[in-house]
Amino acid sequence: MSNLTLKTLGLMSLTCAALTGCGEGMPEAVTTSTATAEQELAWPFPFPTPEELEQRARYLNYLSQAGFTNPSELRTTKEIVACDTYVSQGAGTFNSGVTRDCVYQATEYGWGIESVRLEVLQNRNGRGSYTYNTLAEGGQFNFNVQEIGDKWNVALELAAKAADIEVQKKLQIDYQRHMERTLALSANKNTVHLQVTANGGLFEKSEIHVKVYATLVRLQ
Repeated sequence: MSNLTLKTLGLMSLTCAALTGCGEGMPEAVTTSTATAEQELAWPFPFPTPEELEQRARYLNYLSQAGFTNPSELRTTKEIVACDTYVSQGAGTFNSGVTRDCVYQATEYGWGIESVRLEVLQNRNGRGSYTYNTLAEGGQFNFNVQEIGDKWNVALELAAKAADIEVQKKLQIDYQRHMERTLALSANKNTVHLQVTANGGLFEKSEIHVKVYATLVRLQ
């Protein structure tokens, strides 16, 4: 293996909330997707008519009255660096290597972990190794499926009382889509654990640098 190897390992589904470990510093936001509610929900964007804009405003108002904070941000996503771990060990060593652990747990209210991906930025002489998995720890899940459903039903009732038929239809469609996604993510795990080991040889130094990225989605 070459001195600098970059490979991406696949996505793993998970869920919820932020604890950082192994002296790597706080996780940092690196990207925010353009997957906005307008693009994912039942709206003919990006070229809305004035009438559609008015309907959209009423739609968001019903959700806001029902208890959603900043409802236009529902189902937006962002990617953060959950772990950024570097380990090295010099040549001429005969022990079991140097190991470092990193733990990330999402804690931001209303957001759940949708997926993670891992990158090996460096593995000098191919002597480094790593493992990572997802866990359900501490019961710290940041969204409540029942509460989300109840709030959406309140929004539907408000639209019905106002005889706002078109917006009521859109709320009903988006309720089904949003709850399907929420229920799917509620089965995921809320914590990422990464363990990285550098194992130097008699004549070779070992250096390994691994990053884990988590994609978070706003559900509540």
